[in-house]
Amino acid sequence: MLATYPFKGRMNLDDPTLVVPQGDHIMARNGIFRGTEGRMRFESCPGTTLMPNSYLPGTGVNATVGVKYDPVNENSNGTLNPRVFFFNYNSLGKCGIYIYYTLSQSFQALVEDGINTNGQVTGITSANRITSIDLLYGDGVQGTLLFYVDSNQNCRKLNINRILAGGYPTIQSQYLNVIKPPPIPPIQCCYENDTTVASNNLVNSLFNFTCTHIYDDFEQSVLASGAKQPLPSDQFNPLNNTPASRNSRIVLYIPTGDINVQKLKIYANQTQYGSTTDWFIVDTLDKTLLNIPSNTVWQYYFYNNGNYTAANPTFTVLDYDQVPLSANCQTSLDGTVISYAGIAEGYNFINLLSASLLQMLPFLSIRSTVFFSLPP
Repeated sequence: MLATYPFKGRMNLDDPTLVVPQGDHIMARNGIFRGTEGRMRFESCPGTTLMPNSYLPGTGVNATVGVKYDPVNENSNGTLNPRVFFFNYNSLGKCGIYIYYTLSQSFQALVEDGINTNGQVTGITSANRITSIDLLYGDGVQGTLLFYVDSNQNCRKLNINRILAGGYPTIQSQYLNVIKPPPIPPIQCCYENDTTVASNNLVNSLFNFTCTHIYDDFEQSVLASGAKQPLPSDQFNPLNNTPASRNSRIVLYIPTGDINVQKLKIYANQTQYGSTTDWFIVDTLDKTLLNIPSNTVWQYYFYNNGNYTAANPTFTVLDYDQVPLSANCQTSLDGTVISYAGIAEGYNFINLLSASLLQMLPFLSIRSTVFFSLPP
C-alpha cells in the first residue's frame, strides 16, 4: 500500500475531500510522518505518557484539540525551558489553553474561559480542531506571541508573558483578535479662542483630523474616519485685522480606546489656496506617560505651531487592516511574518431597499459647538 499510495506528509485543508491530491492527508492525530517526501509512512508517536493536568475543569468532558511545542523557550537566566501549549475543549464551555513544561513536568494555565475573562474568549469549540498554531518570539519587553486560528476560523493572537503576568484585569475577546479596530467615534473638533496666543497660525487655512490607535503589541490600526470639517466661528478678515487670539486653536476630542491601546497618534491635513496636503503626523500621545484614561475622550489643542512629519501615504490610503475576516490555516513564513490561507474577506452587499433597520437619522450641529457620545 505504501508503494502504491505514498504519503507526502502534507496536510491539505484547502481542497474538497473528493479531490484531495494523492499523498496529501486531511487529518492526522498522535502520529508522525517518517521517510522522504513522496514516500513517507505514518507512525504512532513513540513514548507517549499520560500527564495529569490539575488545571483542567473538573466538570464536563475535556478533549485536547490542538498542540504546539516550543523547544526554544528560555528562563529568565537564559537556560532552556521547553514547553508545550495544549488547547483544551470542554463540553461545558470552560475551554482553555494550558502550558506544560517538559523539564519540570508541570502544567500552568494560560487562559481559561470563565476565569478572569468576559465570557468565552479563546474561540475553542467542538466545530474544528486547532491545527494552525505558531509562535513569534520577542525579547523580555515585547514578549512571545502565540498565534492560532480558532475553531471558528478566526485569526487570534495573545502575548504569553502579558497574560501570565495578569496584564488585563479582565480578558476581553477583542484583545485576542489579530485584527485591531480603528478608533470609534472619529475625532470631534471645533475652533476656540486663546487669549495667550500672540500669533495666529490657523489664519488662511482649514485643517481636518483623524487618528489611529497603537496597541500593546505595537500594532497600529488603520486611520479612523476623518473628523467633520471644523470651521471658525467667523471669517478671518484681513481688512478688519481680527485679534490673533480669536479662533487661534482647534480643540480635538480623541477616543482613547480600551486598556490594550497604548498610544494615540493624531494626523491632520491642511487646505490652503485651493489645495489640500497629504496627511501629516501632528503628535503621538502615550497614555501611560500622560495618565490618559481608557474608554473615554482626551482633549488636545492644535495650534499649527509644530514641525510636523509627513505620514507614509501607502499607509494612510488603507481602508482596512490587512487581516482576513476568517482563515482555515496559517503559518509563519520566516519567524517574523504570519501568512493566512483559505481566507474570506469583505461582506456581502446590503440591499438597502430591504434593510428596514437602516434609517437616516437627523444630525444636528451648531458651528463651534461639539455634541457627541461614546458607543456603549
